Amino acid sequence: MNEDDLPIGPPPSWAAVPSPEIVAQKLCTVEDMLQMKVIELKTKLKLRELSVNGKKEALVARLKEAVEKGMPFQAKLLIKEERSNMVGDGFSLGAHWVELHCDGEFIDEKNPDGYRAPTINQGGNYSVHKRNYTQKFDRMVFSGRTELPATKNKRGDLKKQDGKVVFEKRPHDRTEVKMAFVRKHKLDVDSHPALWFDAFLPRMRKVQNNEVAYSMEHSLEWTNARASQEAKYRKKFKNFQLEELIQHVGIYLLQAPQVEMKFYSQCNYPVNGSDFAHSSFGSRPTTMSERRHRHFKAFFCQQSIRSRPG
Repeated sequence: MNEDDLPIGPPPSWAAVPSPEIVAQKLCTVEDMLQMKVIELKTKLKLRELSVNGKKEALVARLKEAVEKGMPFQAKLLIKEERSNMVGDGFSLGAHWVELHCDGEFIDEKNPDGYRAPTINQGGNYSVHKRNYTQKFDRMVFSGRTELPATKNKRGDLKKQDGKVVFEKRPHDRTEVKMAFVRKHKLDVDSHPALWFDAFLPRMRKVQNNEVAYSMEHSLEWTNARASQEAKYRKKFKNFQLEELIQHVGIYLLQAPQVEMKFYSQCNYPVNGSDFAHSSFGSRPTTMSERRHRHFKAFFCQQSIRSRPG
């Protein structure tokens, strides 16, 4: 991920009381606070060493201000059970394991006619009733920033300079492309899929930092070597060629519940068939392509067989 480091600081030490900067801001809405009982509000305030005096409105306002400032729990105020259940580094102070009970409202599963969920038996009755959870928690707000395409208006039109899209660092809430990697390999949205493939799985051996980096040539050598050790397949197996091995890896980029169906044309299987894959594997009978793909799945290696344990 090409993003700035999160400002959470070093892992908390339970022996010392951390400063507010160590714990990231918590997400707890005012609506959640209004639904809490007075005793729950006081508990959260006590854990932050804040006053518990006043009516519910005052408690909500005090807790809201503390949450917005990212004020952490104090470990010394947690009960013994919670301290012994601490989950360790990477979590906010006060995080601990508890068993959750599914005690919320039942979910009404509605399915189209002729279909039923796995939890509904043939007679249309629920074998297991799904329920929600009533528990709610404070959670960390993700504040990472990464390079994203800049927009020039509310419609989302991309900003360009000299014909190229302009990027800027912005907060994001999902996985994004690492632009440093894209620039290093001179890729863009119009690059051929083969160029993207070569960036992640280079075809030929390359020397990086005085070491030979992994390439598909390595996998070719290791795959054929592994297959040659399997005596029962020696008569049926022919060594893979580089382009053929890359084809069998690339077919997994064509998303399908059954990869083997991609060897068939869409005339035979309109839903899962693939004219592109069918023609790419040449004039060989489909059954031969399937058998070859079974060899690929059985022997494909991305690690030298000499370095495997045992």
